[in-house]
Amino acid sequence: MRLISWLINWWGKSLRRRLLVSSLITMLFFLTVLGFLSFRSGQMGMRYEVNQRNAQMATLVAIDINVHFTNILGNVHLFTYLPEASADVLSIQARAMLELRRASPYTYRALYLLDSEGHPLIHLTEPLEELLAIRDVTEIIELSPIPLTDELTIVYEAAKSGDIFLSPTYLEGIDQVPIIYMGIPIMVEQERLSQIVVAKIDLRDIWRKVDKIRVGQTGQAFVVSQKGTIIAHPDRTYIGQPLTPELRPAMRDRLNTLTQSVDASCWLHTVRWEGEWAGALL
Repeated sequence: MRLISWLINWWGKSLRRRLLVSSLITMLFFLTVLGFLSFRSGQMGMRYEVNQRNAQMATLVAIDINVHFTNILGNVHLFTYLPEASADVLSIQARAMLELRRASPYTYRALYLLDSEGHPLIHLTEPLEELLAIRDVTEIIELSPIPLTDELTIVYEAAKSGDIFLSPTYLEGIDQVPIIYMGIPIMVEQERLSQIVVAKIDLRDIWRKVDKIRVGQTGQAFVVSQKGTIIAHPDRTYIGQPLTPELRPAMRDRLNTLTQSVDASCWLHTVRWEGEWAGALL
């Protein structure tokens, strides 16, 4: 009580004291407000810079994955030039198929050559050990015919129109291995369909590419099918799972676009691959 009484007496004895204290309080208030606004401005600027950096990294990651995927498909496309030039010589075609499988046996899991009616002419589905044991391509040509699976039938029906066909992604086995089928028609004189090459492609190369991508402390990359199913992710438990609702709007009819998630927690860059999408999550 004595302290309060002393302050009241001290305050009331002089107008100069009251003006001085009021000025100091006002100055402290404005300095506090100015400091707060400066801090908020700096924080917003830093957040903007981080968002810009993450956006750029998302774009680079998605493009990098897309280039890797395109190279896998491009190798199959280049390979078909030889069968096209020798459409009537099965031994040459068998040799070309064998060399491609030996070069990347874990990426190109199987190769098939079908005639224009959809009958199998050559099929190479053997594991690497058996491929290396083949000494003459006649062993390949003389293999017993195989029945067409539903996937092969779908690829044949789509590719016989004359256009390259890329299937949706299938997840096989308990390991949820991502598989796609690529069908390339082989045309001869007057654009007549002669044969169709079908490649069964294992996309675990994409897994290994995705696993190596690190952006900052929390950045991750993943790949999502057009149906919204995760087909590549550093955490394998996500494989086969649907995309979260926060990210789904970014996948709707977008191409080469950068989108922030609904909850603003990450950036997603989408690049379309003949029906599939690459996403970089940061």
